[in-house]
Amino acid sequence: MFELLFLLLPLAVMYGWYVGARHERRGFERQESSRAQKIVSGVRFLLANKKLKATEVLADLLHVDSENFDANLALAEVYRARGDVEKAIGIHRHLLGSSLPRIKLELAGYELAKDYIAVGMYDDALKLLQEPRYDDELRIKSLKLMIKTCQKLGDWDPALEIIRRNGPDLTEKYTSSYRAQFICEKAKESMGAGRIPEGEVYLRQALHADPRCSRAAIMLSELLCSRGDLEEASGIIAMIPDSSPGMAMIALPILRRCFRLPAENERYMEVLKLWLEKADSASLILEIASVLEQYNQQEAEKYVLQAIRHKPNLRLFERLTVYQLRSARDPSARESLSMLLNLVSTEIAMHKTYVCASCGFASKIMFWNCPSCGEWNSIQPVRGLDGD
Repeated sequence: MFELLFLLLPLAVMYGWYVGARHERRGFERQESSRAQKIVSGVRFLLANKKLKATEVLADLLHVDSENFDANLALAEVYRARGDVEKAIGIHRHLLGSSLPRIKLELAGYELAKDYIAVGMYDDALKLLQEPRYDDELRIKSLKLMIKTCQKLGDWDPALEIIRRNGPDLTEKYTSSYRAQFICEKAKESMGAGRIPEGEVYLRQALHADPRCSRAAIMLSELLCSRGDLEEASGIIAMIPDSSPGMAMIALPILRRCFRLPAENERYMEVLKLWLEKADSASLILEIASVLEQYNQQEAEKYVLQAIRHKPNLRLFERLTVYQLRSARDPSARESLSMLLNLVSTEIAMHKTYVCASCGFASKIMFWNCPSCGEWNSIQPVRGLDGD
């Protein structure tokens, strides 16, 4: 009997090992299945644009395995995305206090700077970003984040100094476009404080930094017009159709001031038609129609009608309706045209005038810097049927 038990003991041990291993494997499979389900859930929430719910799911998922550096960075990113910046700061500070390779410590410091910016601790963020960077890619990212932080603070001189010192490492967007915009901001501040000559100097510097800067061209032309230098103003504003055709609508009021109207109507019309060839703008068409209207309303109406066939546009249709209402004699026709004009005008008033090409922010007011995404030169007049 004992001999039989002795023989069965190895079998019992093997069976116990098999049952335990099977149970452990099933537990692992259940854990992996749970992780997979959470990943799928997180992705589904992201696809449904439910960011808050997605970050909750993914944060819980990362808690399962947050031992390594990458998982900690990802977890902190999730916390920051859902507004728990203090938790993100805690993770990044913990990483900075660890014995990690230099490149990882630098990356943790960069992410901590982003945390500080998220909660308005700009001075602390700038101190971190100014630290030397071993990795070139991270150093350039740090420079760009420093520039954007200075922009948030309105510290234009430090931002310009960063661009000046690190020009070869930055893209043209920073060395040309952003630089010109920052100088325009300095000009705006100077002129707002009554220092007009200083503002003019800055605007000329901005055009030197970026000859395609429509903002500097418009501001400088307006300044020159105000003191009667119409010829120089006309020469500067003339760059708009070539460099920024979409900005013709904004530049048009300044262009009008460059001419002594109505005495120079004929020369003004020539310039308008030249601009229209380069910038297909409803505002330019309407301006040409307004000049024609001074001589012959029928010619103006005919011109607008022809333009509508080429460029269907609500603003053009509104002007055509105005012309037809003026010439209508039948009371019934006048009433119908008046109702139609009110409908079209109401529809136009409901639409936004400007839109950001970067984030889609829409507004009735022109911003040189998008209030939503912070990009420069990204907001343009709306084009097409509802716009310019």
